Amino acid sequence: MNNSYVINNAIKFSPADNKLFFLNGTADAITLNHPASLCFLELIRKQGEIITQQDFMNEIWHKNGKYVTANTYYQNICLLRKCLKKTGLDENTIVTVPRKGLMLPRSVEIKILPVASADPLNHMEGRLAACSQPEPTVGNAPTGVASPGIKPAAEQAFSDSPGVKPCALIQGTQRKKAMLKFPHAGWKRYKTSFLFTLLFFFDFIITIKVFP
Repeated sequence: MNNSYVINNAIKFSPADNKLFFLNGTADAITLNHPASLCFLELIRKQGEIITQQDFMNEIWHKNGKYVTANTYYQNICLLRKCLKKTGLDENTIVTVPRKGLMLPRSVEIKILPVASADPLNHMEGRLAACSQPEPTVGNAPTGVASPGIKPAAEQAFSDSPGVKPCALIQGTQRKKAMLKFPHAGWKRYKTSFLFTLLFFFDFIITIKVFP
């Protein structure tokens, strides 16, 4: 369900967002309600096959522990048709097969966009946001720069984007800061085990002296 689908090179359907996007960017996205979105996804997955009303109700509602009337099914299909019509797609995008069910004909061109490439712009913005946090400092001096005016190689790769710090540099400085705050963290961790070992040793020595 993480994949997105391009329909007739004009519309992108994102099941994760329950939205229809215009690829040319001329209008805002159209939002579907969740059941209508699931119905459209089922039609795409079984493109060229006839899906009966009962199949829809089992897959969309009954499978998730919800039991609805046929009226709910018809309302969601009607809503789906109206939203597709708003995008400019042909009225026959969803075909009604009399007394059988619905079908998405194979004449409708469907391209699958894997989740990693579904929205490359947002993916890149997320990576930059993760790397653009302020660099941690100790006192008033930054910890990630060894000498004034000299940038580490990892930071030089980001020199074209002012204010953006490499993730590796941020992680390194955070570790240094933690070491400065807790220099005896290792001793505290093993303190209890060491004390038990020491008590056992003294008990052993006393036992030898009392019972030679």
